[in-house]
Amino acid sequence: MEKFSILRPCEEGASSDAQPLPVRGKGCLLDTVALPMHNRTCRSVMGLLVGNAKTSNRPASKNYFGFNVNFNDVPLENANALHIHKAFEYFMAFSGDFTIQAGDRGRSSVMLRKHDMVVVPAWVKRCFRCTAGREQMHHCAEMQEPGAGPNSGLCALILAGVAGEAWVQWSPETVAEARRNGVRC
Repeated sequence: MEKFSILRPCEEGASSDAQPLPVRGKGCLLDTVALPMHNRTCRSVMGLLVGNAKTSNRPASKNYFGFNVNFNDVPLENANALHIHKAFEYFMAFSGDFTIQAGDRGRSSVMLRKHDMVVVPAWVKRCFRCTAGREQMHHCAEMQEPGAGPNSGLCALILAGVAGEAWVQWSPETVAEARRNGVRC
């Protein structure tokens, strides 16, 4: 058995003596580099962080059972960009509210309240946006902006996972916006 804590000892609400999940900050995925308001961390429990080819892309668990499990710390109104997976993806609003969008240009949406869950089918575009209230947020050092005010670094957690291969295809609109922002992709 392996035991991990989602939160680090220094984070509000932490109560476990288990090894905390490693936190990867800004810049680990295309949208976090190329698009404004797409900041988030990744706390990879099992499987590889989908869309990250860095050698540091290692999960906390040494076990892999054919699916990926990740927590993301997401600042208010930040999102991940529209993307597609070959398999279904599930999202659970872990500590606060999130809006999940799916379909062409994300035209369909559902609000997830804390602990709600949704499954998006394979080959359907999807993304999430943090819509949590202040009382649902915790401080995440990786999201703190230098010189910013007291609300900088406040995030809510979402649990996300993909079955099967760690594969992602960014939507054409995401790639086009990244290119307009100077990213070669």
